[in-house]
Amino acid sequence: MFLWTVVDGSQFRPFLLYERYAFIPSAIAAGEWWRIFTATFVHQGWMHILFNLFWIYVFAPPLERYLGKGAFLGLLVAGVAGTVFFLLSTSEAAVGASGIDFALLGYYVFLLRRKPYWLDAQSRSILIAVAVLGAVMTLLVPGVSVAGHAGGFLGGFGYAALWNRRGR
Repeated sequence: MFLWTVVDGSQFRPFLLYERYAFIPSAIAAGEWWRIFTATFVHQGWMHILFNLFWIYVFAPPLERYLGKGAFLGLLVAGVAGTVFFLLSTSEAAVGASGIDFALLGYYVFLLRRKPYWLDAQSRSILIAVAVLGAVMTLLVPGVSVAGHAGGFLGGFGYAALWNRRGR
């Protein structure tokens, strides 16, 4: 999707990028339902996509091994669903996979609270630092989707609570 926006020229014109692909609640309400999906895969610039890919590269594999492929896919869906729920409650426009990133973080925070033995002490320290930094950046950096990050986090945390309730 990122390459498509480079080819169609919208990657270099943020207004056009948002006009065509962003998650815009009023546009979705008017029938442009594809925006629920395209917004996750569209990013506003190279740094945005690289940060999201790095986050997924670092934090997703251990959870996928822990959960298995099917349950991990469920976590990703829960992250997107949480993001969609929160974004629909605002007029905010958004692009990017940060909701999924924060769903992973939400699952990890649940594990830190309920199964701290799952991670070694150094990994726990890194996750706490990442969680604090993620919250601070979400609140302080202009243009960051607070609703998208919060929705993704709560989707991941809620999924973790349901999944781990089953005795896992």
